[in-house]
Amino acid sequence: MFLSQISELSGMSKGYWDNSSITTRIKRVYKKGGLLFLIKSGFGVLWRSVKYPFLHYWFNHISKLGAFLFNGREYAYFANIYNTTWQNERVVEIPIASRVLAEHKGERILEVGHVLGHYTEVSHDVLDKYELSEGVINEDVATFAPQEKYDFIISVSTMEHVGWDEEPRDPEKVIKSFDNLKNNCLKKGGTIMVTIPVDWNPSLDDHVRSGRIKFDEIYYLAKNERGKWSEVDERVALNLKYDRTVPSARAIYLGFIRG
Repeated sequence: MFLSQISELSGMSKGYWDNSSITTRIKRVYKKGGLLFLIKSGFGVLWRSVKYPFLHYWFNHISKLGAFLFNGREYAYFANIYNTTWQNERVVEIPIASRVLAEHKGERILEVGHVLGHYTEVSHDVLDKYELSEGVINEDVATFAPQEKYDFIISVSTMEHVGWDEEPRDPEKVIKSFDNLKNNCLKKGGTIMVTIPVDWNPSLDDHVRSGRIKFDEIYYLAKNERGKWSEVDERVALNLKYDRTVPSARAIYLGFIRG
């Protein structure tokens, strides 16, 4: 019970604390760097198990993160211990996605990529090729063909991985996937909304620039040096590089495709 609670608070999976998992990790860390490295790594795990719950409590109950503007509307920044959202683009993606989903309540909805279910209860269909979880459809977005089409399709920082973080790499696959979602999964008159971090997949960014992937509406948000997000124009956003040290996007774009 205690380890399960730590897992939840620290953002680590419950499997992280399984006896077999712990033994395997200890052996691997020791083999990699010896006893001193093992001790240092152990303190690192302990520190994270304390730091992340504290920051989660701090941001949600003591020091509010504040708010940002998107498309003329105000949204509260989203702080959650899972994936430490205050450090990355989830801090703006989740509140926008949550509000848009609420506006489509009662419709037939598909989420591409199992993201929102980690932060809130969801009742819509979820498509994710790799994440094995109850209720998740494990099929490829490039070929998925539902029996009944959807009124609204949403994807939060997922499409940039399609074909790019797979073996063998296929930069064209994401184009096929967008086409499949629009032509085979979306009802006539429906809407697709995606959020994409700039520079995670430069090939995808090029497809958008060139119009090979065409959005009916597109918006850009960028993070300044103080960690605050605001709308910017395309030229500013697409010149920002993904921060792989955190990791976190310095800019994202939100695209809408109408059926």
